[in-house]
Amino acid sequence: MAETLQSVIQKAEKRKLAANADWLSLLHYDGSKSVVDDPKFFLSTQGKKNAHAELLATIKAFATGDASNAKHAINRFPARLAWLLDEIPEAKTLFKATESAEFKKIWTTLKPQKIKLIFPSQYMNNPASLFGHTLLNIEGWRNEKLLAYSLNYSAITTETNGLVFAFKGVIGSYKGFYSIDPYYQKVQQYSDISMRDVWEYDLNLNAVEIQRLLMHIWEVQSIYSYYYFFDENCSYNLLFALDVARPGLNLIAKFKKPWVLPVDTIKSIKNSGLIESMAFRPSRAAKIKSISSTMTIREKQLAIDLAVAKKLRSNFSLVAGLEKALQIRIYDLTSELVAINLQEGRISKGDYRKVYLGTLSRRAKLGRTDEYQIPTPVDPVKGHDSLRLSVGGGTYDKENFIHLGIRGIYHSLDDPWPGYAKGSSIEAVKLDFYYFPDKGDVELRKLELVKISSLSPRDDFFKPKSWRADLGVESLLPDSDDDFHLSPYFYFSGGYTAGLSNNVVLLYILAGGKANFSGHFDDKHILYSTLESGFLYYHSPTISSQLNVQQGWGISGQENSFNESEFKFNWHVHKEVNLNSFFRHHENFDKSWNEYGLSFSLFF
Repeated sequence: MAETLQSVIQKAEKRKLAANADWLSLLHYDGSKSVVDDPKFFLSTQGKKNAHAELLATIKAFATGDASNAKHAINRFPARLAWLLDEIPEAKTLFKATESAEFKKIWTTLKPQKIKLIFPSQYMNNPASLFGHTLLNIEGWRNEKLLAYSLNYSAITTETNGLVFAFKGVIGSYKGFYSIDPYYQKVQQYSDISMRDVWEYDLNLNAVEIQRLLMHIWEVQSIYSYYYFFDENCSYNLLFALDVARPGLNLIAKFKKPWVLPVDTIKSIKNSGLIESMAFRPSRAAKIKSISSTMTIREKQLAIDLAVAKKLRSNFSLVAGLEKALQIRIYDLTSELVAINLQEGRISKGDYRKVYLGTLSRRAKLGRTDEYQIPTPVDPVKGHDSLRLSVGGGTYDKENFIHLGIRGIYHSLDDPWPGYAKGSSIEAVKLDFYYFPDKGDVELRKLELVKISSLSPRDDFFKPKSWRADLGVESLLPDSDDDFHLSPYFYFSGGYTAGLSNNVVLLYILAGGKANFSGHFDDKHILYSTLESGFLYYHSPTISSQLNVQQGWGISGQENSFNESEFKFNWHVHKEVNLNSFFRHHENFDKSWNEYGLSFSLFF
């Protein structure tokens, strides 16, 4: 006997489907409401905050209308349809169709066989890429990467200023959309892709789970949710799709941190048993470094000149006179460089064709050779977790203190570095408290809201600028009463970094400015010009050290200058355990004092 609308609704009520975790995943509920903000995603006007109302509206929509219409609910929500028919099989006699004809066309075209999680790693000189990015790749029956499609969630904006993008992303000023695009097109959208390694994680989803995932992506394509840089971002929103693909996974429910970083979500996915294998795809920059590793400056310059179409005939003749192995390296290097030059607009398409075809034809005559050996860095999944708790103690201006610190995000230069980029750090919501037992005082030593360091070494091919930015509140001693007073501050500097011994040592110098504010200053503020220099020494995967010297000269407000000199030695006992010793020399407000101690950190 055919089911009626009322009988199907009664079955849904009896089986409590509105509270079912899988239904809530389909609606992108996190807590008591959906994170989807687009009204088009809901069939009920109350659907964003009322999963029960959305369930009833969905059942009614599937039971009415013409299912051959591309805009019918059955064609808009194939994953909801499949789930409801699994939960209430009897509803097939009520619903206008048991599958979406529109989705079936896409499924037949794609013929998906495999889903991969793709992680283009972080790139510090683009604020929009500070934490990396995650997307899903669909590989079809031919298993060809260039023909793969990507499932992506990202903010849609025409903003070209990376700092503005990052700020607006923090406060949710952009709409984020799901999309299904050819993978090669998505890669081309990364203006900094030449500098970003790509990690690929094979997911062990079976055919049924892949179909569920794609059905759901079909439902949310062109649907927006407001994009938030630190939580409701690319990684967070992809977790819903995986929860739908494998019922019971509950990745969203298990994710308890108040922020969502791409690496953290990959770790969560791995811990849930979804990842079966990993592959590393080196960036073009890594390939260039490997190819040129044994070349002289003159030989590198030949490739650089060829890649901008400089004196093509004479330079090709010079290369032809070299030994075969060296010719191969120069041509291979030229091929990589000219692609970057075209992408960055340093060469016209016409000159690009001349260089590329000329290089390709000459290289082909030299035959195949062994692949260049590009070392695989530590998998980001194996890096330390982002939350850090620190305890320690020492002496501050001849007074003993006990230190307690907590940091929410993400990585500092004195943390265990395997799995992270050398010279790069991002910290947010970091608090350091000092307890002075002799006086019984507890002082907030420093609150760092955001602190970013990008000490990117320059080489013969890439000339990134190094920079630092720091925003927070610090304790200062501006008065003669020797009492600490809190002072909001902002610091920014830029400069250059050089790498020695294959970037085992990084030397840097930065110039910039710092502003401090306090009612205890004569003019309520001090504006400094600053100079900062130092080195980072990565002794081994378990040991690192740093010397940093910062000098500031007051140029506005209360007259003052300061010097902060610091040496740190770090023993990375384990990826989640760090032991840090430090010595600091302070000169500020006509006072000078020393500080030294030990700190023990755990990562979660």
